[in-house]
Amino acid sequence: MQVMSCLSFVNDKENASSPSVSDLITEAPTASPSLPGPPPPPPPPPPPPPPPPRLPPPPSPASGSRAGHQKRIRSFFWKTIPEEHIRGKTNIWTISAKEHSYKIDTRTIEELFGQKDEVKNKFGTANSRSSFKSSSKEINILDAKRSMNIGIFLKQFKRSNQCIIEDIRIGRSGAYGSEKLSELLKILPEAEEVKKLQAFKDDVNKLSLADSFMVLLIQVPSYALRMEAMILKEEFTPACFTLHKEMDTMQTATKELMACEELHAVLHLVLQAGNIMNAGGYAGNAVGFKLSSLLKLADTKANKPGMNLLHFVVLEAQKKDATLSTFPEKLKHVQEAARLSIDSVNAELHSLDSRTKSMQVHLKQDVDLFHQMEDFIEVSQYLKDKLVHVQITARCSRG
Repeated sequence: MQVMSCLSFVNDKENASSPSVSDLITEAPTASPSLPGPPPPPPPPPPPPPPPPRLPPPPSPASGSRAGHQKRIRSFFWKTIPEEHIRGKTNIWTISAKEHSYKIDTRTIEELFGQKDEVKNKFGTANSRSSFKSSSKEINILDAKRSMNIGIFLKQFKRSNQCIIEDIRIGRSGAYGSEKLSELLKILPEAEEVKKLQAFKDDVNKLSLADSFMVLLIQVPSYALRMEAMILKEEFTPACFTLHKEMDTMQTATKELMACEELHAVLHLVLQAGNIMNAGGYAGNAVGFKLSSLLKLADTKANKPGMNLLHFVVLEAQKKDATLSTFPEKLKHVQEAARLSIDSVNAELHSLDSRTKSMQVHLKQDVDLFHQMEDFIEVSQYLKDKLVHVQITARCSRG
């Protein structure tokens, strides 16, 4: 009996110390300290960091920023004064430098006068023309605008600079003509430009078309005098021909006027009418009148409507002799001669004579040029003498 009680006590003890499944589920956290539980789960990852702030956009070309690539600005073609003419002297430039300290607005001038960069092709390079220029940079001595104008002028000759210079050296003017030579004479280098051109000692091929031409030109002795001689040689013969033709026309017209008896008769009718109308006055009793007075015939109105002094003279001439009205048929050169002026002819002849004599004097300064122009001097003297003879003959024929 006691044994059974002991077994029952032991079973109760075991049942009390062995939890049920439900107890294990509900009481899992309070498990026996001798048995460690599973490790706790790891903490969740931290949130991702915020994105970095965006970089400021690069400044646009129009913003005027000069950091990095500078904007190209259009050139201003001006003529500068040599520094030695300004420094140490009293003038508006030195006074302004002392009294004023104004600064130009660089940003505004870039915005107003900036030039667009060359558009690059798909290979990342500028067009072939610009890359060629960058690979072979030209040296400029003259003002940029002046150099451009001279270059345009020289291209019309379709000759190399060396050929043009050689033609000037030997006086070969036929390929150019007086007009183009006169224009070329106007663009010759000035004194300050000559100094700059003479100072250039590098390869001429590195210069622009205009600058290389000027460098070669100033090496020709008496280049300005040679060009003046070429112009005179080109202008002299055509001028002599024109003058001779004009003198011959006036001389022929004068002979026609002096030989036309019908015209003389009409003029005497006008003289008589004028003396009658001016009798008793200061213009009366005249023995002759200037031919320009004939223009006043139509202005002298008669009392009869539509009638004037010209009508009266014509009627009188027809009464006297019907053939008197045929005098214009014998004056074939008068109309052409009326367009000419004896004063302008004399002035042109005097100008040619003066230019030729002046050239002869200056040619003595250059022996080589004198021998080059010797034949022309002889021909010009012959033509001048012939013109003077025609001029004297014309005067004599006019009486």
